[in-house]
Amino acid sequence: RTRIEGERMPLQAPLSHAMLDALDVYILTIRMPNAIEADILKDQQALIERAIADVVGEAVRVKFRVESSAPRARAASNVPPEDPADLLQYASERIR
Repeated sequence: RTRIEGERMPLQAPLSHAMLDALDVYILTIRMPNAIEADILKDQQALIERAIADVVGEAVRVKFRVESSAPRARAASNVPPEDPADLLQYASERIR
């Protein structure tokens, strides 16, 4: 991430929301929260792939996937939520 931001500082915001979704041989899928940020990063795909290759030492193809807007169900009740408001409620329930 820092290599990419060093070359293109405006990518800092979309990169901060990028999450590794899958790695299948030499294809890295990056999950983005919305199509706008995914499109911003797609425009810089060659830069991103070059930076990843520099770090891992292998050529890697990058794909972007936009996260669905449907809320994700937590697999178990003891998994903390990601939303700060839900996290506060989760912590409050666990402290009792």
